[in-house]
Amino acid sequence: MPRVLGFDPGTAHLGWAVVDEWGIIGCSVQALSSSTVTYTDAGYECARLVCDLIRTFQPDVVVVEQQMRDKMVAVAEALHTAALAYQIPSSIVHAQTWMRAVGLRGLGSHAANKKRNKDACKLLYPHQAPSDHNACDAVLIATSHLYRHHLLPDPLDSE
Repeated sequence: MPRVLGFDPGTAHLGWAVVDEWGIIGCSVQALSSSTVTYTDAGYECARLVCDLIRTFQPDVVVVEQQMRDKMVAVAEALHTAALAYQIPSSIVHAQTWMRAVGLRGLGSHAANKKRNKDACKLLYPHQAPSDHNACDAVLIATSHLYRHHLLPDPLDSE
């Protein structure tokens, strides 16, 4: 069973999580430097973090939520580049794709559903769910990869 490192890049924070068939191995949120920092600096900062996480958790795949804003695009590109340096497959997943994969359907705006995402995280991982919404999103992004590739049975399918 693969170990998945998921990322939720944001303008001020980077949520990350490592998930496998046993649950959440680790997750947290990294505050990014102030908005005055260049996109290159934010990307470099994230690349360093992902390299540390890869060395620590040794994931089989890296999954990053697709981003549209400039700073977040630079961050996502840095995450992919760092994964490539370790020869780890990486993929981009659209927000609606991972939301559907973990049972969050027809929610509309991602930003308006932070509480719903946290509730889904608590449902899937009742004893491990992080309290921070950025980390919860990263957990759901990583978990959705396991569900979409049928590597983990989806508990929401049995309802």
